[in-house]
Amino acid sequence: MSEEVVFGTHRLVFEDPDLVFVDLRGDIGDELGPMIRVAVEWTLSKPYVLVLVPLGRVGHMSGAGWKLVRAPDPRMPPRAVATYGGGFATRVALDMAMRATALLGNHKRLLFHGKDEGEARTWLVSAREKLARITTKERRSSF
Repeated sequence: MSEEVVFGTHRLVFEDPDLVFVDLRGDIGDELGPMIRVAVEWTLSKPYVLVLVPLGRVGHMSGAGWKLVRAPDPRMPPRAVATYGGGFATRVALDMAMRATALLGNHKRLLFHGKDEGEARTWLVSAREKLARITTKERRSSF
């Protein structure tokens, strides 16, 4: 079962049980804030979440958008983020943003960039297994 939420030219597709497909088409502006809020709300009931993002149709991201990407909501569970496609500049900018957030203390995620959707989804299957083990250990140790 899946649910789709549209934000202008962009959309989020929530695929049960734990995957959100972030389809960004064109320039990214003020709609990013509401998109992130909807995605975060969906993740709060999950022990972990998988995120799939094609980069091939992404346009320019506003400064405010980059600020949101660099400062993820701390309530989000551990996650695996797989991207694919996109030009060199887009991949470099995203990689730099992800490295910066890791340096600032956001270590609750796994990252991967694949050549196509199939490779990215295959990686997410293995990441799901790893996240399930990690979150099971965390729940046991919190008692």
